[in-house]
Order: sequence, then structure tokens, then C-alpha cells
Amino acid sequence: MIGTIVDQEVFEELLKQKFPNIMDHLESKNLPLAVITTKWFMCLFIGAVPSETLLRIWDLFFFHGSPVIITTALSLIKMYESEIMKVTSTEEFMSYSTTLGMNCYDVDRLFNIAFNVVGLIDNRHLNYIRARYWEATKEYLEDENKKRDFYILERSSHCKYMKNF
Repeated sequence: MIGTIVDQEVFEELLKQKFPNIMDHLESKNLPLAVITTKWFMCLFIGAVPSETLLRIWDLFFFHGSPVIITTALSLIKMYESEIMKVTSTEEFMSYSTTLGMNCYDVDRLFNIAFNVVGLIDNRHLNYIRARYWEATKEYLEDENKKRDFYILERSSHCKYMKNF
């Protein structure tokens, strides 16, 4: 799970670098980008794009590795920029997120954006960015687990105390 969270952070950083206007719009409207990209990263775009497009993405993924997933995600966001920029509410974004990419039959256009606009991200550079987020994310998750464990312990202790009355 930590890898997915880290890749989400990496993706958002790269989106801000490459397409700041899109990221600014998402942030200004409090639109949760992870709603879309978590499924993309965890399922390698299964159910997110048509099968013809999916197979072409996987072909590149097996040849170039994980940078293809981030590059493709950035490319899909760029490809549907005009639609994304029209979204103004979380509800609208949640609804739109279920169909984003499902009409991406023009895989040549997607890959044109991927290689000529986004550019295939170097694996070393990607791992460098991941390493920057890894430790902070790990510490955050450990802290959240401690809070959860404390809450459960406190609640169970309280319930035992209440049974005596």
C-alpha cells in the first residue's frame, strides 16, 4: 500500500511540474486526483481504458517498466485537460472520474502526448522522487497506525470499565 501512496505523491509532483494549470485547477476546487489515479496505478489501467488501448500501454510497460504507468497517467490527464478544467465540484469530478479514459481509442494520440509532450520519465529520476516521499509516507502511516491502535485500546478499556456497572 505504501508504494501506491508514494506513487500518488510522485504523480502529483510531476503533474504540478509538467502541467501546473491542471494541478492548480484540481487544488483550487479541492478535487481528489487520487480517486482516478489510485485505480490506474493499482490495476495498471484495467477497466480505465478500452482493451485495445490497455494492451498497447502494457506492451510499453513490459518494455520500459513502471515509468510508463506514470507517463501514461500524465498523458491521459493532459489528453482530457479541457474536460477536467470544466469540472467545478467534487461530485461532478467523482462522476467524471469513472469514465475518464474509457473513450481513449486514439492510442496514437495518447502516445504522441506521452512521448512528445510529457516525455518518458527516466527510471532513475522516478526512483529519486520516490525515495524523497518514501520515508515521510512510511512515518506518516506508522503514526496513523499508532493512533488507531491507541484508539482501539482506549475504546476496549472503556468498554471493560463500563461492563462493571
